[in-house]
Amino acid sequence: MEASQGDILCDIADVLADMSKAELLETWKVMKKIRRRVGEAPEERHAQILRHLRDGPVVKLGVSPIHGVGVFAVTAISSGVDPFRAAVSEGSKGSNDEYEIVSDKELLEVSPEVRELCFSFFAPFTTTEDDYSPEVGEDGKIYPVNATGLNTLDVSWYLNHSECHPNVELVEPKGPGEFNTYRTKRDIQAGEELTIDYHQLGEAYYNRVMEAPVHDAERRASRDDQ
Repeated sequence: MEASQGDILCDIADVLADMSKAELLETWKVMKKIRRRVGEAPEERHAQILRHLRDGPVVKLGVSPIHGVGVFAVTAISSGVDPFRAAVSEGSKGSNDEYEIVSDKELLEVSPEVRELCFSFFAPFTTTEDDYSPEVGEDGKIYPVNATGLNTLDVSWYLNHSECHPNVELVEPKGPGEFNTYRTKRDIQAGEELTIDYHQLGEAYYNRVMEAPVHDAERRASRDDQ
């Protein structure tokens, strides 16, 4: 006899009730992925892609007058929008931009080159939203490392720093295990570089990046930026 929907829901509820907080968090992530897989039809996704290509926002990497590589607007971008938003909606993404927590102790097990790359891109967690001091536990600082690895970082990771006139700001994550997003602070013209104030990423990250040698390829900002 096939189980009814009510019986299935009761069984699921019983299993969830016995889970720890960590197990519930992992289950929640899996449920989000399942929901995405049964989301929008391919035709709807196709329409969203075309709308994205037509209306933007579209950005690209380019040589920056601030330092090294920077992010530039290909299309004009209005104030108050996420310049890196996906071409398709949350329901039709293949995977979300999520992170795994990695500690200083765990990073000692990887090569120095990979470790430095993590330090360059992933700012350590801070104690509170109002305090930019890094959170330090038994295993040192902890970092939100991209859950899909270092080879799938999107262009937002290349935002350069502006001390005085950033045109993009940080937006806090919507849920557990997710990265922050971004929002433009004003209208941005096509061809203009997008910048953010690295102070928003925490003082530990800001100081590390700003104190790196000028020839260091991982330094992506300048104190003199206006």
